[in-house]
Amino acid sequence: MQEVQSVWACRVSRLVRTGNVMFVSDGVKTNSYRVLGLSANATMSEVHKAAASMMRAAKLGQARTTETDIPALGNVARTEADIRTAVGRLSNPALRLRDRLFWFHQPPLVEKRAAPTFTTEAIPTEKIARSHDDALRCLLTAFEATLDDAGVSVWSRALRAWHQTVSDDDYWSLSLNLEEQGSFEPVALLSDLDDLRDDALRLAADGLIVAGREALTRNDASTVRRILVTLENLGDTGRWAAAAQEDIAFPAVERFRELCKAVREECVSKIVRDQDSTEHNKNVCEASLKRFQDEINPSLNKLIGLLSPESEEARRAREDAALSLSGIATNYTWADDFITSEKLHEEALELAQNTSGAFRIEE
Repeated sequence: MQEVQSVWACRVSRLVRTGNVMFVSDGVKTNSYRVLGLSANATMSEVHKAAASMMRAAKLGQARTTETDIPALGNVARTEADIRTAVGRLSNPALRLRDRLFWFHQPPLVEKRAAPTFTTEAIPTEKIARSHDDALRCLLTAFEATLDDAGVSVWSRALRAWHQTVSDDDYWSLSLNLEEQGSFEPVALLSDLDDLRDDALRLAADGLIVAGREALTRNDASTVRRILVTLENLGDTGRWAAAAQEDIAFPAVERFRELCKAVREECVSKIVRDQDSTEHNKNVCEASLKRFQDEINPSLNKLIGLLSPESEEARRAREDAALSLSGIATNYTWADDFITSEKLHEEALELAQNTSGAFRIEE
């Protein structure tokens, strides 16, 4: 599965269309089935036949994007190297499962093909394939959505539809049947399928996650907040949603933690630990407290404005701020100002509520 993730992870193309930004995961844009002009039902024999035909077209300079390729996803690269890469991916069980998951069993505008024959009558293959394709179309619609309230709602509906598809055992049975009927060698194992199933929603949400990280880089707080709230509301679809929130917020959280650490360490490094340096230590503590009030407090409020106040990242940020304030409070004892020290300790404890940092401050 690591190979699948390395091919896909966080690789998203941006297509600018009529003033909007379209985020398209490379796992869709450069999907092997798309490159070869095939449906997700294709057998290995059809893969080789399509590759040979496209190789000839590439040598003649006739390779081009057609309506069946869904041009909204961008032009399809069909050089000889691209075609060889597509065939190679479809020869790899894990990558083949992934590319099949993110392509259509019945691509739009493609003349309807005869459905493959399956040995298991219990699986309603056409219905399952149609449901999968409908969910994939919802994802493509989300790729084109703006990031206002309406747009993130499109993403939410698309990811819920995708969750319903990838939670359906029958879909994965269909995929395994296509493995067997398609004469693929080596055939995908159940472990390959389980790995992809565990990561299917995270992969589908890559465009939204990248959009969140880019919005954070632009200091577009309202967009970041909308995306994080959307992911929080998708928490019932699996642990991937919390991990995605952390992924987006990580740079801002990490910058805040570094700020808290810097203020705390600066105060500690300048304190002189003897009874003759009371005035010096008081000046050091007051300067550190001013930095806390002027830098850490506003940054904390801004960060919590992005995150859900009850999120793990928000709790961690409060804990870091509280520990920084507690450190300043302790250093006030070297300035013989025990009243201020006690007051700041109480403020730090209140800030650290429901975090492990509260126990450290009490100790």
